[in-house]
Amino acid sequence: MEFNKDDKQDFAAFKSGDDAGYIHLFRRFYHPLCLFALQFKISKEDAEEVVQDILHQLWYKKNDFDSLNKLASFLYVSTRNATLNRLDRNKRLLKNQEQFHVESAASDILNAEQFQNMVYAETLSQLHEAFKKLPTQCAKVMTMLYLEGHTVAEVVEQLQITASTVYVQKKKGIDYLKEYLKPEDYFLITLLLSGFLKN
Repeated sequence: MEFNKDDKQDFAAFKSGDDAGYIHLFRRFYHPLCLFALQFKISKEDAEEVVQDILHQLWYKKNDFDSLNKLASFLYVSTRNATLNRLDRNKRLLKNQEQFHVESAASDILNAEQFQNMVYAETLSQLHEAFKKLPTQCAKVMTMLYLEGHTVAEVVEQLQITASTVYVQKKKGIDYLKEYLKPEDYFLITLLLSGFLKN
């Protein structure tokens, strides 16, 4: 998992006991972890509660991590286990998830599917952040097409614009991603936009 300079500075501040560093890490991981938890078909409310609990625990474990990657691994593995436990407690595990729970709950690593879900959540979070920097109409079009799953016709109807305007704004949004994102981030986001990373 790649982290930027700000992430690394926040981690160092968190390790030294700085509240601001912890708050920034909380905000950095909250949305991606919620998206990750939702991949297990848990409710939005349960996902948010699980993630909040895990992130609150993080404060007391600041001396347990010697790298940001280890901290991130702890957060994703803990979120997975807590989500499976929540589903189990609520008796909402499907049959095919019961065996999965037995095999994976005790593991300290994510299996291939869970890793893909983690990448999906992180990439979707990056997409949210990137869209915030777009001009207003372009951001609306990109959000409706790629984050909310609307068709071009639905975007035309809801925003009261022409189909050609939708395509122009879509091209502008993709051009923005190409220009401002790092090559590796753009590659992952391209896979997401194409539906390749979608479950």
